[in-house]
Amino acid sequence: MACDRLGCHDAAQCEEKAAMKDKSAKVSTETFTLTDNRSGKSYVLPILKGTLGPDVIDVRKLYAETNCFTYDPGFTSTGSCKSKITFSHSLPMVMRSK
Repeated sequence: MACDRLGCHDAAQCEEKAAMKDKSAKVSTETFTLTDNRSGKSYVLPILKGTLGPDVIDVRKLYAETNCFTYDPGFTSTGSCKSKITFSHSLPMVMRSK
């Protein structure tokens, strides 16, 4: 039986695809520690490694753990999504995803 949601051919393939769905960023054991100077409490955040560009700090759980949001008014230091678009370095064109 096919899985319409993930385009699988059987249940085992569906489970495998579901498990891999959120693994597009390379898993890293590196972390970033953020300290709240008001309380002295520290929060350990995972670091994700992309294919191109700087590492990123995963702040998905930051609000739940700290009751604070991040603030980036110019949206200059924030990644908004993951992309599975492949880029090519063949000359003369370089294709990149934003």
